[in-house]
Amino acid sequence: MKNKKLLCVLLIIVFVIIICFCILFIYDKIVWKEVNINLDPEYNELFTEEEMEIKGHENLLPEYISNVSVAYGNNDGTKTLYVFSSPIVFQDTSGAISFIDIRINNVENEEKRADGYLYTVANNDVIPFFPKELNSDSGILIEKDISYQFGIESDNSVLGWYENRQNFINESKNMVVYKNFDNQGSDISVYPSNLGVNCEMNISQPLSENIINFWLKLSDENIHVEKEPGGYLVLTLYGNIVGVIQKPILKDKTGNIYYDCKVDFVEEDDGIYSLKFDFGESVTEDFVAYISFEMRKEKQPDNALYSNLPDLENAYLCNYSVIGNNFDYGLGRLLIRYEFTRFFRLKASQIEKAEYYTYSLTNNTDQLEMLSMMEEWCSRTGNWNENYKTGLQTSLFELKDHELNFDITDEVKKWCEDPYGQLEYNGVMLKSLNEEDDIFNVILSNDNALYRNRTEIILK
Repeated sequence: MKNKKLLCVLLIIVFVIIICFCILFIYDKIVWKEVNINLDPEYNELFTEEEMEIKGHENLLPEYISNVSVAYGNNDGTKTLYVFSSPIVFQDTSGAISFIDIRINNVENEEKRADGYLYTVANNDVIPFFPKELNSDSGILIEKDISYQFGIESDNSVLGWYENRQNFINESKNMVVYKNFDNQGSDISVYPSNLGVNCEMNISQPLSENIINFWLKLSDENIHVEKEPGGYLVLTLYGNIVGVIQKPILKDKTGNIYYDCKVDFVEEDDGIYSLKFDFGESVTEDFVAYISFEMRKEKQPDNALYSNLPDLENAYLCNYSVIGNNFDYGLGRLLIRYEFTRFFRLKASQIEKAEYYTYSLTNNTDQLEMLSMMEEWCSRTGNWNENYKTGLQTSLFELKDHELNFDITDEVKKWCEDPYGQLEYNGVMLKSLNEEDDIFNVILSNDNALYRNRTEIILK
């Protein structure tokens, strides 16, 4: 009798659980609807209204607009020139110069809507499309000169919800969120970047072998997937790199960063690949995984050098650099090249202040210094074995927060006085001051898709 009662109770519990899942499934289907997005036409992609007011910007100066630069006249009579490390404008289909706007908007193209895509980017030449549902056949599409599609390998078909969330660096972003893709409460949030799509996975339960599998479909049989020694994947077309799929970066609930992740691939069929993102053993649950799916764009050159990886080529394609003394990388240093004083023909007497801004994902206490580079280098092939010559310290920064700004006023003035432009072309080296054991920071590279590295120059 007791066994029968226990069996009845268990059957009732199972029945209730099944009913709950059915209710949740039906509820999602009933309450879900596409959000009609109305974008503010006065929106400024680069700065908020509050930032513009604090900086004293009054009017845009068209003569300083280029693919990477913009300038404003200020209420104190000065000018502020911003030179970004990657493009802020592009040439649209009509041939006009248009500012990149990476907000999410509704898809208007009827053909794309018929294919199930509802959301896209507001304005860019790299155009992502986000589907109503994410499943083994319907994924996120990215188009530029080529196109590719990716999605999660899952038995579920997961609806995309338009929501505002905090991203990997705690900025408020509107995203398309595919909820509970693993039936364990984990979400995938995707949103446009200037390079393509940022993908963030909120993992709430331990994963099987700490691995998540994606699928990838390429639009052209001549596009190939290759794995770079730096650990990320590149898409190549006739030998040219046209896209990059970055390996994951993890952040746990206390803010610790983990970079020891891997990505690999297997070709399943012509143009169809299986991607395996391996999160390692550092974190098992309650973490965010960040992956960037990118197209290639020109950028202000930089190149990471590592003593434990002396011959590493194409390190500039990675979206972060490890600066300091690290067990995996050894001594990590970063070369940065600028190319704007010749373009704008600035004079040293004009320069009131110049600062370079970048971002540290980690927040370890350290002193970082910039040194003048005394010779030229190549961002594609330059490596540790080159033994580059450096000059005097041009800037020193003590890490206190994630956003880093280096005063490079004296260096920029020297560049302005160089008639050949070689000093600016040589650039600077960013390194840890003392390079003590196990003290390092993970710095976002010049073409990362999370934060806009830039130089701000105040002109008299």
